[in-house]
Amino acid sequence: MQKQNGRWQAVLFDLDGTLRESHPSANEVLLQQAVALGAQDSPERWKRALQWAHFYWADSLTLVRDQRRFRKWDAAFWTHYTRRQLIAFGCSPAEAAWMAPKVQTYMQEQYRPEDRFFPGVPEMLQALRERGYRLGVLSNRREPFREYLEEARLAQYFDLILAAGEVGVWKPDRRIFDIAARRLRTPPQDIVYVGDNYFADILGAQQAGLFAVLVDPKEVFAEMPCPTVRVVTEVGRWVE
Repeated sequence: MQKQNGRWQAVLFDLDGTLRESHPSANEVLLQQAVALGAQDSPERWKRALQWAHFYWADSLTLVRDQRRFRKWDAAFWTHYTRRQLIAFGCSPAEAAWMAPKVQTYMQEQYRPEDRFFPGVPEMLQALRERGYRLGVLSNRREPFREYLEEARLAQYFDLILAAGEVGVWKPDRRIFDIAARRLRTPPQDIVYVGDNYFADILGAQQAGLFAVLVDPKEVFAEMPCPTVRVVTEVGRWVE
């Protein structure tokens, strides 16, 4: 990925789904349970449901309305969310209504994912640092997560660690990318941004003038017009 008229100065990463994952993913387990309860199964239905989930969590109006309605992340909220995702999966409203409580109960009682960073992430970050890039991580988390990265022995690689909740602005709002660029002391046009959510990460970064690369291992957004990699460590080979 050769930059015209010069060299990239910084690489800014999303955190969840980009540098790290919950394995297996909540989306994967939720939809598997729906299929076990009788929902029809097909690659296209999975794709639609996963695209919907990315859109929902990209600070969508639907999410904002749901937050105002429920006010806290309790069982009622998650059952409501599950019903929405099942409809996106192709279930009828009636099917989604009776499946959602069962699926949510399973998730609450049985879902215990492994928290892990993707293979090769430390080596990629080290290589980028050695090549002189400023590095940052920008997450839509509400709470600071520097300590989390310190425990993983990754904080040392980053010049910027920023949670959206610290500044009260969430991706895809371009203002949070502007804030990150200022704190990295780098013009937006000299920053490569890497994330896994097309709606929150890619569209937001593009609007702010960053060069955005999508991490899309399941090709959920294969038709979208943006540079794409299957695994985040491929980005290290692209940046020149």
